[in-house]
Amino acid sequence: MSGRVPLCLGSGGFLLTDHVNGIEEIFKPGELLDTYITLEEFIDKAKWYLKNPLIRNRIAVRGQMYVMEHMNNVVFAKRILRLCESTKETV
Repeated sequence: MSGRVPLCLGSGGFLLTDHVNGIEEIFKPGELLDTYITLEEFIDKAKWYLKNPLIRNRIAVRGQMYVMEHMNNVVFAKRILRLCESTKETV
């Protein structure tokens, strides 16, 4: 998964992206973003979301809230410190 996913979501954008294995473990499709596998599925979903702006905007807001809560610098710094502490204990 590319770094554009949290960048797009964190800025409040709606993201319809190609499916990557494991993306659903972090970002629930249909709730925080949406995915497609085939070109036909992309076209169908793009048309559907363009006709349903309230749902599209609701997903964008949820995605932004998730990224702001779970993928910010404080969260990353705490993870790094925990890794450093656990590494220090094994050395």
